[in-house]
Amino acid sequence: MKKFYLAICTLSLMFAFASCNDNDTTSKIKVNKNNPASQASDDTPIQEDLVIVDKDNDITVREIKPDKMSFTSEDKLEIHINISGYDTSGTAWIGIVPSTIGHGKEAVCDSYDIAYKHLKDVTNNKVVFEKISGQSGEYDIRVFDNDDGGKEVAYITGLTYERK
Repeated sequence: MKKFYLAICTLSLMFAFASCNDNDTTSKIKVNKNNPASQASDDTPIQEDLVIVDKDNDITVREIKPDKMSFTSEDKLEIHINISGYDTSGTAWIGIVPSTIGHGKEAVCDSYDIAYKHLKDVTNNKVVFEKISGQSGEYDIRVFDNDDGGKEVAYITGLTYERK
């Protein structure tokens, strides 16, 4: 039942995303392990609940997996990521953004994120966020190709944050 609910929520978010995104060049696909289009270039399956926003970007996102889906301001949130193809000297970043914020525009998301890390600073395919401060609510983990008007390249949704 939980997977059914998550599927309905994901489809609703994708519909909302498609209707509010004004970037016509962005390709939106929901990846599925059983779909050949959901394979990375090396035939590694891509995470099932991951949404790839721009499939034409050189960045390949195979996985974004938080260690928990509910967290508080007192928790440490560890995210396992499998991302390649980004400029390792650049400003590509991963952040925690309220689910209510529209997708696609990096500058808008940047002004609302409650935590972020540049991908060049990620080690061992892990990013750790500590002492997160923001409003309680629903959040996404989103990946952007750069920190200067860049594009959102992937996201997962369904995180719940509680400020204590």
